[in-house]
Amino acid sequence: MCDTEVQYVSNLYTLSEVFYKPLQVQKFKILNDGLVTVFFSNVSQILAVNSKFCEEICHRLDKWGDPSIPADVEPLGRIFNKFAPLLNLYCEYAGSFDDVTASIRNHEAADGPLKSFLAAASRDPRCGGRSLQSFLIMPIQRVPRYQLLLKELLKHLPQEHKSRQSLSAALVRAGKASKRIEREMHEREEIDKMLKLQRRFNRDSLLVLARPGRKLLKAQLLRRRGHRSEREVRVFLFSDLLVYADEAASGRLICRGEFSLHRCRADPAPLRTGDPEAPRTIQIRSPEYSFEV
Repeated sequence: MCDTEVQYVSNLYTLSEVFYKPLQVQKFKILNDGLVTVFFSNVSQILAVNSKFCEEICHRLDKWGDPSIPADVEPLGRIFNKFAPLLNLYCEYAGSFDDVTASIRNHEAADGPLKSFLAAASRDPRCGGRSLQSFLIMPIQRVPRYQLLLKELLKHLPQEHKSRQSLSAALVRAGKASKRIEREMHEREEIDKMLKLQRRFNRDSLLVLARPGRKLLKAQLLRRRGHRSEREVRVFLFSDLLVYADEAASGRLICRGEFSLHRCRADPAPLRTGDPEAPRTIQIRSPEYSFEV
């Protein structure tokens, strides 16, 4: 455990010394991006707190003759609980991770000197050939590993052991942080998916897809049925919204209708004599409008 924590802190230190501090010294434009600056400040805070955490963990393990056979893990539980606020830093880090890494990629593509600097930095012996992105993902992966470690410790403790309470409390905190990080990452993925879809719609469209909590459930090419003709339309079912659009040859989408799921319903279309498609047709109705697909 001590070895992995020391290695992790060493990697954070490398991230700071090889990448972040030289970026500051050379005053790259990327640091004019407030989001990136705050993000790296968060890395510095994580490094400071984890360094202290590592020191206390290793000091405790050194007192045990054999770290694989702890005589008393109670202090270990107390140390984890003492540093529980550290987990909030990880949640904040995860919340901006996707935006920041995307911003870094964009800056790198547009800034030749920055691209050259990052390539040279990854060749630093301390990096072992790893890129900036490889270091940035490490804090995202760390909290789930703490959770697994605590589970492993508890698995080998008798039910009546005095240390179970402190370790169990630490596991609950690590579990909550891990779920929050997972939720933050998932929400960012959903928003990115919405923004990517949004960019396919005409720029004059008033449709706004990226909303907190909204999820894309299904997208499908269907046939919209009119009184005299049919045409293919793209239908997007979200957790709170239904959108249908025409698709141009260029791939651009033209929104033809959006319906709040709270104000519309879908029912089988009425059966019509001589209409073989009727059994497979759905009627979408809202107070303002209705159509069939």
